[in-house]
Amino acid sequence: MPTTRATLLSLSEDALRRALAHVPLQHHGALAQTCKRLRAVKQATRFRRERANSGCEESVLIVTGGSDARDDTWNEHTFVLQADGTWRARLAQNPNPLLKMPRAARAVREMDLVSGDGGSHAVANGELFVVGPVVMCGMPSASLAVYDVAGDCWRDSYAHARRSRRNAVACPPPPHATAAAAIGFAGGDFLVVAGGESDELAVVEDDEEGFLGCNLAISARCMAFNVYAREWAYVEDMPLGVAHAASAVVGSKLYVAGGVFTEGLEEGLEDESDQLQIFDGVAWTSEKIELPSFGQDGSFGLFPGCACGAAWNGELVVVCGGSREHEIVPGGDDDEEPQFELVEALPRTYAYDVEARTWRALPALPEMRDGFSVAAHRGDLYVVGGVSDAACPPLVLRAGAAAWAPVP
Repeated sequence: MPTTRATLLSLSEDALRRALAHVPLQHHGALAQTCKRLRAVKQATRFRRERANSGCEESVLIVTGGSDARDDTWNEHTFVLQADGTWRARLAQNPNPLLKMPRAARAVREMDLVSGDGGSHAVANGELFVVGPVVMCGMPSASLAVYDVAGDCWRDSYAHARRSRRNAVACPPPPHATAAAAIGFAGGDFLVVAGGESDELAVVEDDEEGFLGCNLAISARCMAFNVYAREWAYVEDMPLGVAHAASAVVGSKLYVAGGVFTEGLEEGLEDESDQLQIFDGVAWTSEKIELPSFGQDGSFGLFPGCACGAAWNGELVVVCGGSREHEIVPGGDDDEEPQFELVEALPRTYAYDVEARTWRALPALPEMRDGFSVAAHRGDLYVVGGVSDAACPPLVLRAGAAAWAPVP
């Protein structure tokens, strides 16, 4: 029987979709550049369903953004943890919102432009969404950047404003600037961004030494981005506005644990929340956090803005291990110096069973570290980045393991 050769143009949509579903993820970007039909197939919901059913569904651990430890500036690199345990740098650089700002704003001294921290991130349909990182003088940005993992390409709200050809899909900015917010895809196809530090009440001053600083407000506002309609809308406010909380989506609900708040306190002061706030896509509920006791240390019942959350094996996991300095006595009009308190979250790890509504202890981090990120990947829990007195290598907690182990 003679062999009939087929081309990408002659294949049916069904055959093309099934063939592409078996191609390894790292080759999708090159294939999408080869043919417009492949780009269209890759973005279709039926393709993602076919890929999952074929057993070829893949997951990758992405590390991007933050501040470069060498000079405390924006880190534009993106890294992927490969199956063999090694790291590989991607070619595409993440968009730095600072470079899109007016030239006058960028004329400030470099020491005042510490960028990259405080961005909130979530993953859906093979894309990484990053909302509102800090860009200048501690100020959050009203920015949205989306990374196509398979295609190794970024689109962002600044290119959207310019109607750039780089944004094949609309990427509008959020309605207000925020940083250190809780984030996740709750209740379906809506990216929910809750609370965080808002620039709404920020005051930026230039002191005698030329240093710019600001006082941000912690907001209870909650906004949602429809990934199909490509539109932002406000949804129900949080019961208590918090920032720097540990959050993750488990099932279809967004869980926000702890954090810091300012509601009901004297201006300039903040305190730690002991609430677990839950959003089901429509409304919020809350309950008090009751953590297990740790021997003579007693119960450590708060996550004071220096912990990260992730969904792991159907539970909300909160990893603590840093410190946060906040003002407890405001400065007076008569040159009275404000007083600060250093609040530490000891290196402990907790898991919250969303069905039983109980907390349990997991192995703690081997050292204190600030500014790290947590993610679940292929059944394991990873901690990446951070600042500490000692080295901060990436760590992994295997299911059932008694301790964290270093990642190459």
